[in-house]
Amino acid sequence: MILLTYKSIFMKDEYRMEQHYAVSTSGLLVHIAEAYLSNENFYCPHCKCRMLKKCGTIRSWHFAHDYRYQNENVCNCSYESYLHAYAKLRLKQWFDESPQIILHYQQKYVCKFQKNCKWLDNHSDVCCTLKDKSYNVKKCLTQCFIEESVKLGDNSFRADLLWSNPKNPQSNILIEIKVTHECTQKKKDSNLRIIEFDIHSEEDVDAIINNEIRESDKVRFYAGLTHYLISSFCHGASKSSARNSSLHPAIFLFPLRLAFLLLFFSCVMAILLSSEKFCAAFFFFF
Repeated sequence: MILLTYKSIFMKDEYRMEQHYAVSTSGLLVHIAEAYLSNENFYCPHCKCRMLKKCGTIRSWHFAHDYRYQNENVCNCSYESYLHAYAKLRLKQWFDESPQIILHYQQKYVCKFQKNCKWLDNHSDVCCTLKDKSYNVKKCLTQCFIEESVKLGDNSFRADLLWSNPKNPQSNILIEIKVTHECTQKKKDSNLRIIEFDIHSEEDVDAIINNEIRESDKVRFYAGLTHYLISSFCHGASKSSARNSSLHPAIFLFPLRLAFLLLFFSCVMAILLSSEKFCAAFFFFF
């Protein structure tokens, strides 16, 4: 309730590169509005320096480094460094507390006759279609780890977050947080299942948490993620759709062809009936 009141007062039209979250002594990420009345100590998510609560009446409430407890990492603690560390903690808490996390993706259905189609040239778009699908990753991924390494052959890749199932590690999804640097090309080409979030503010993290996950300018799916979602989801609800996709497109074009033939026949009859000789022969015969 305090957090909602704070946001309605201070954050309606204001955006500042300030730290509105810090880590409590119990290890939880806490917003300044919730920390205001707490007697706990709070620490920076990145450099671990003790934080001061700035709760004045002019600027929005925020945390600031208490330089009385300065360590060697404080000098290198930029807003971007804070944001990257904050995003990892916030998304981990969201994963641990959420009963479901929905990912949306598009599955391509292709007619099984496409390669040898006798009716349509150049493999027309009629032969394939895209359908929106959704998948709850919490059905099979039960744990979230920060800065976890994943082995793939002779290579090792470190994920900002790893959504994992200890009983089925092949289903793991790597979460990458892009603040200044995107996922490396080597990691993109590794065929690991990767979701990359583009984050430039605390509000970007709020947008991830408050919405279902879809590919967009700020959300990217890499490598084998879509294939994994299809193989996990499509053995169930989408089987009937897959069967429907095998129908030859000529079936759907048949009514159109029949209508064309009827129109053509009517035109020919009209031309023939316009001839006086034909009319006479026609009526004589009938």
